[in-house]
Amino acid sequence: MIADTSTSTFGMLAATIAGTVSTVYGLSQVREATASASWPTTQGRITDSALVEGRPSGRIVQVARYRAAVTYTYTAEGKQRVGSRVFVEDVSEGYESAHNARLRQRRYDVGATVMVYVDPADPSRSLLEPGATWAHWKYVAFGGLMFAVSISGLLGWVRA
Repeated sequence: MIADTSTSTFGMLAATIAGTVSTVYGLSQVREATASASWPTTQGRITDSALVEGRPSGRIVQVARYRAAVTYTYTAEGKQRVGSRVFVEDVSEGYESAHNARLRQRRYDVGATVMVYVDPADPSRSLLEPGATWAHWKYVAFGGLMFAVSISGLLGWVRA
């Protein structure tokens, strides 16, 4: 019985920590995505646009299978720069279906002129699609739910 209680407590504590980390990470993504809508803009040019198959590296949960890999050049603070983010969280995000990734990738034909949003705090950071979407809130929602469920479980265990 003691082993079961300590295992349950450890699981609830782990879920609480994971929920907190997910929520904090999600809020940082939402904050950057929201701020990006007011970043200064400059013109850029698409230099590469391809559909890439394969799971993103460096992720604990490997969900995405296809990615729209877009590269563009732009000038900021008098320097020619290269960017590859379409939107915040774009480096690791992708699509389970090739069709959805291709739809994103087709928006950016090689040679096309695009509006590039440049981070004023770090002009080497840029993106093509600013602003927060529902996708940016997924970590906040998942983390908040995990946190709430694990805290209610811990409180129930403490009262018992």
